[in-house]
Amino acid sequence: MNESSVEVLLVDDDEMTLLIHEKILDRCSMNHPYRSFSTGEGCLEYILDESNNAKKFIILLDINMSGISGWGVLDELNASGVDSNRCLVIMATSSVDYEDRVKASEYSNVIDFFEKPLTISSCESLANLPEVASF
Repeated sequence: MNESSVEVLLVDDDEMTLLIHEKILDRCSMNHPYRSFSTGEGCLEYILDESNNAKKFIILLDINMSGISGWGVLDELNASGVDSNRCLVIMATSSVDYEDRVKASEYSNVIDFFEKPLTISSCESLANLPEVASF
């Protein structure tokens, strides 16, 4: 699949974090276009509106957001039949709670978990994950 058919979605309710993540993506080797969403609802609406296209998504998803949480986004994706063939999810959170890591591992489309903010080093690591490289 060509790179233009894969899009990175940044989902965080903190506008400063979104700005930082956008700047980092501009400088790292994850060479896919990206979109930012300040709500889980906006991200879900976008993905479901694109459901008839062949587009795939790599989602950097915050856990704790106002409105629908990152867990709620994952649950809605699963309920809508959007699986890891179309969406790879990387949990991006300030949570250091081990239970969040355990819970994230229960979702088949969650491929990694990192503490935000994204750095160039963590972005390079994410871009080199086998699941991302072959997506």
